[in-house]
Amino acid sequence: MKKIPVSKQQGENMVSPLPTLLIVVVLSFAAMACDEEGGLAGGLFIETDALEDGRVQMQYEQTLEVSDAAGEVVWTVVDGALPDGLELSGDGVLSGLPERSGDYSFAVRATDDAGEDEVDLELTVPPVLLMSGFEPFGGYESNPSYDAIAGMDEEMIDGLDVRVIEIPVTWAGGWTTLLAEIERLNVDLVVATGVAGSDYMRLETRGRNIMEQTDNDDVTMNGEEIVEGGPDEVFDGLPVQEMADAMIAAGYPAQLSDDAGTYLCNHVLYNLMYYVENLATRDIDAGFIHVPPVPTASFELDDITAAHRVGIGVLASWYESGEGAQTKMATIHAAPVY
Repeated sequence: MKKIPVSKQQGENMVSPLPTLLIVVVLSFAAMACDEEGGLAGGLFIETDALEDGRVQMQYEQTLEVSDAAGEVVWTVVDGALPDGLELSGDGVLSGLPERSGDYSFAVRATDDAGEDEVDLELTVPPVLLMSGFEPFGGYESNPSYDAIAGMDEEMIDGLDVRVIEIPVTWAGGWTTLLAEIERLNVDLVVATGVAGSDYMRLETRGRNIMEQTDNDDVTMNGEEIVEGGPDEVFDGLPVQEMADAMIAAGYPAQLSDDAGTYLCNHVLYNLMYYVENLATRDIDAGFIHVPPVPTASFELDDITAAHRVGIGVLASWYESGEGAQTKMATIHAAPVY
């Protein structure tokens, strides 16, 4: 075969294709080795990058997903902490009963026979607003304080997880029933309610350390202290002026009162605020609203519910802002009539 001569200049300008080919192969292998999230491309990859919100004391379950697993996948939490009450099983099921509200951040790792991948996750458990109303009393078959809020139980309203409880009209059981639910739910906000003879939503600003009248158990109090040696007065911690203004603007008459009486409503209000200010292990904002008996000139039962929803909207915005409440401008200085 005849050889084709190559000049010296030609030889200097020619480059062997082998190094270029080798570089391409190496870069291609490197691209296959890692994906954009740091996992193994073509191997294990965590698909779950967001979690559903939880709810305090409500069953939570979400299965974390992966793709391209090689054999069994084992999950672990490698940074941060899960909400109290939740656990991550080895097979990737996040489940349990969240015990308190909050925003939780943590990292999880999935490991299979060929490698591993990690992802940062966040889980939100919304703040809990507990609302209470009383059972019937005084010969009535119903009590609008509870009936107006019963349908809101477990609703999410403007970012607040609303829970509702009916409490007895008894000195021994009213407050203790409410307290047990406050502690079970690790609540963030409490709006206790009762009924009083008026034609407006009556937002109470002050409770007094005194008990009078006869309850549903036929137990009579004659001026005893609610908390022996406790302060004469306690004051609510809600943005009641803003709530009342919003109710009025929405067409629902509302006023602020500095006299919740001496019966069970005052008993609950005083105990509630004394607990919040002196005994609670976490920050709780709380207060009390008297609702009108129905029907009145301005209210049917649905109107009370609607007025509460307006108030909850204000409460949610205020709570999220972290701002203080306005100065209270009470216009009612007389005890409620039952």
